[in-house]
Amino acid sequence: MLVYSNNVYELRKSFHISQEKMAFDLDISRRSISKIENGEQNLSLDMAYRIATYFGLLLPDVFPLLCMEKLITISDTTAKDWRDDHGKELRNNCG
Repeated sequence: MLVYSNNVYELRKSFHISQEKMAFDLDISRRSISKIENGEQNLSLDMAYRIATYFGLLLPDVFPLLCMEKLITISDTTAKDWRDDHGKELRNNCG
């Protein structure tokens, strides 16, 4: 299971953008913006990217991953090889 945080409210406020303006710019309802900010609405990948692009940020900057439990069954060796090849470390912040 993946658990994400949501920085939409903080970003919107820091850019001095109203919910109404953001909703107009993204062609969605103001209520949708409110639900997104409160974590009450599951976003499509398309909408998540649209919001990140709106702020000129990357997806993880707007929706940081808080927790990642193993979702797929691959061997630890395969995962290690992938991390080594890509120079990235998968993190498990679930506690």
